Amino acid sequence: MSSSQDSLGFALLNKWKASSSEIQVSFSTADSIALVTGKGVVIELSSDGQLLVESSKFRAFLNLSNASFETVITAEGIEQSGLSPEAYGESITISLPPLGKCELSALPRLQPAIHPNWDLLSKGMS
Repeated sequence: MSSSQDSLGFALLNKWKASSSEIQVSFSTADSIALVTGKGVVIELSSDGQLLVESSKFRAFLNLSNASFETVITAEGIEQSGLSPEAYGESITISLPPLGKCELSALPRLQPAIHPNWDLLSKGMS
């Protein structure tokens, strides 16, 4: 865990833990088949890479000691792309060999005034 992506990923996980942000956790296999999806907050993130995301209906424990952070999208990166972090959430894609991948995504605060696809999203999510 020495790459810049790893450092950014752990920094983002620590930010989510400190702010008790609700995140979505999705697991997929190498064939891109979604196995489990749930929402919760980061309860534990230890220095040796043990991550616990939990809510009243969901619990995910990940050992990140052999994982690699493939993609880390921060609020700063979203802003640099010309988008609003209020409409598009931060996210991390982690490779967990041999299991597959895990996507951790902060849930954005979608607001009609700032999200360009609000009409499509609100119809599709109801």
